[in-house]
Amino acid sequence: FDPADARYSIIRYLASSVENASGPSFHDPRTGEILGAHIEWHHNVMNPLRNYYFVQTAAANPEARGVQFEDDVMGRLVRYVAAHEVGHTLGLPHNMKGHSSVSVDLLRTRWVCENGTSSSIMDYARFNYVAQPGDNTCFIPRIGPYDKWAIEWGYRVVPGARMYEEERKTLREWILDHAGENLYRFGDPSSSDPSSTTEALGDDPVRASDYGVENL
Repeated sequence: FDPADARYSIIRYLASSVENASGPSFHDPRTGEILGAHIEWHHNVMNPLRNYYFVQTAAANPEARGVQFEDDVMGRLVRYVAAHEVGHTLGLPHNMKGHSSVSVDLLRTRWVCENGTSSSIMDYARFNYVAQPGDNTCFIPRIGPYDKWAIEWGYRVVPGARMYEEERKTLREWILDHAGENLYRFGDPSSSDPSSTTEALGDDPVRASDYGVENL
């Protein structure tokens, strides 16, 4: 076995001081087919996870109050990053518009427990710093409705279609099925769209940031 062998896709643990993880993949340039993918997991990615979770949520979140988290807590933080990187290996780019589909008020409710802080785990929405002490809510991003729909759009079999050209009409109809629904919008991180930003939460980033400052 060789990790450079194109026949294998692996999760690779890197004993490294780098505080990051990544999910690169390589494709057939003729078709776009994903031929293989590796998730690279640097050991020290746990440091920013601990720091972000403490700084952003500890005011309202008792499990984030400590220098060292319980294994269950760190496990859920690791799962969030792993799911994001798996999304990349499956072909999903960053969707920096996902958070803007969620109202600031909704972030203070149990809605977050089922749906996360954004409509897409491919967003950089991080942890729920909008939540205030006493709110009955959750704090960690989750796989969202956009992600599930994007995977279905990309991978679901279209009966009877043998080539992409034969799928195109059906794929366009699937897109139109969600036209006008904010949860299914996509935003490129390099665009000039002010609602496609990194490290932001909610449909009103100024109001959300005010809540975040109160927590700090």
